[in-house]
Amino acid sequence: MGFHGTFFVNKIREFEKGKIQPREMIEIAEEFLNGGTNFERPLNETLKFIMKDGDVIFITDGKSKVTDHFLEKFNETKKAKKFNVLSLVIGEHSDIETIEKFSD
Repeated sequence: MGFHGTFFVNKIREFEKGKIQPREMIEIAEEFLNGGTNFERPLNETLKFIMKDGDVIFITDGKSKVTDHFLEKFNETKKAKKFNVLSLVIGEHSDIETIEKFSD
C-alpha cells in the first residue's frame, strides 16, 4: 500500500494513497512557513519516502539553489525509482532555472 506525503522543511505529513481529503489539501496550500526557501531539504526528505513509480508535487513561491552533488544524487535516485517531479511555481519571484534541473 503506497503513501502520498507532503514534505516541508520542518513538517512531514503522510497520506495513504487516495485518502487525502479536500480540506487537508486546502490547509497545505494555505500554510506559510516563514520564508527561508530551501529546495534541497524537502527534496532529500522525499527520497526517504518515495516509492517506485511514484510522483512528487513540488510547490514553491521562492528562490533557492541546489548543488551539483545534490542534483546528481537526486536525479540518479529519480531514475532508479522511476518517479516524476511535477513542480508548481507560485508567483513571479521563483527560481525557474533551478527548478527545471530536478523537475519533469
